[in-house]
Amino acid sequence: MKTSAILSLPLVAALAAPALAGPLSGLPWASGAKDNLTCLGTLRSRTIDLQHIYINQTSNLAGTGPGDFPTMVNNAQNWVSSYIRNGPPVTLLSIDLLPYANKGQLSTCASGSFDGYWKQIGTALKSAASTTSTAKPSGTTLYVEPGWEANIGSHSHPWGVDDISQVASYKSCWQHVTAALRSVFSGTLLKVVWSNATPYNKNFSVAQMDPGTEDTYGLLPITSTTWNNALNSYSGTGGSPTGIGAWMSYAKSHGKKMGLSEWGIWNRSVVTPAQADDPAYINYMFGFFKANSANMAYDAYQNVNLTYTDGHELCPSTNWPNARNAYGSDFKAG
Repeated sequence: MKTSAILSLPLVAALAAPALAGPLSGLPWASGAKDNLTCLGTLRSRTIDLQHIYINQTSNLAGTGPGDFPTMVNNAQNWVSSYIRNGPPVTLLSIDLLPYANKGQLSTCASGSFDGYWKQIGTALKSAASTTSTAKPSGTTLYVEPGWEANIGSHSHPWGVDDISQVASYKSCWQHVTAALRSVFSGTLLKVVWSNATPYNKNFSVAQMDPGTEDTYGLLPITSTTWNNALNSYSGTGGSPTGIGAWMSYAKSHGKKMGLSEWGIWNRSVVTPAQADDPAYINYMFGFFKANSANMAYDAYQNVNLTYTDGHELCPSTNWPNARNAYGSDFKAG
């Protein structure tokens, strides 16, 4: 989603009903980021509503490290629960659908063999989310996305789907996981997100893969086209939505809201730093949020600075002054 040199980070679009307005920011949707929340709130003169965290530290992309369900349970019971209790009113939690020790075991998951682990994870998350405070009198609303970007395949994620022959097992696995999480929750604290990368370029479509039991859909655009051309694009397999506008339409057609995470400028190796520092992308994204506020669940800026080719951070660093200023002024104006 860019115009001219606009470069976007893959972003997660989530569709959830009902939308949760920003209890602290005053925006019509819950608004936040990953990392450096306080300085980003100061930059935009609006308090952060939402934090984005991951339970995927169980292994690295090379597949080494613990990478098992007991480690995921332990993380949920300890540092993740602490983040939720001490964080803002909304937490977006990305969690491995399968750890590396169980890579590709979608059929085993679909049989319910891992349900016990998910109920333990759910119990820990419920306890943390139920903790109230002055800033969170109703506790924490949790958007939980099990296994984001499954449609890009197993080269990136151990739960990735490579072929249509795996789709049935994937859907059943996802449904088992969400049912196990919901079985220990009560009330409205939990909203389950189905997150996708775009475009769909394997031999299955969004409609074929959609598990149908989500509260929220998710989107991570990864293409580099102009904003207007990409906005309402349906260039994925079987006419699957690609652009952010197309995904919003898909959300509305299913009676759900859309949330956007991991969005931001993207300092990739194929562009210069000057091209990456593009305020127009920030302006377009915020304009989209405002224009679609009635159907927005949340936004979470990817405020991290990992490497030269994976830099998005607006604050506290000042590497991208133009984008930084655009973010601050857009969100301040509201």
